[in-house]
Amino acid sequence: MVATTAARASASVRLTPRRARARWARRGAAAAREFKVYYAKVPTGSGYTMDHSAQTYLIDAQGRLRIVLKHEPTADDDAHDIAWLLRGGA
Repeated sequence: MVATTAARASASVRLTPRRARARWARRGAAAAREFKVYYAKVPTGSGYTMDHSAQTYLIDAQGRLRIVLKHEPTADDDAHDIAWLLRGGA
């Protein structure tokens, strides 16, 4: 029986756990660059911890980044910014 080109191609690039980890690492790094997220693996005595930035991104229906909420402002400040965006903020 002759295998199709597509079947041969898919069989030759099966997603193994190792390939899946590498794919997600590349995607995660790309997303971090795009959103300007800081992260770093910090070795500890028996393992590691992760230092990272922490913010919430509000993205509109067209996929544009509109507001970055940092964690220092109050809930009232965040509510004000979110309400502004929902009202069609420029």
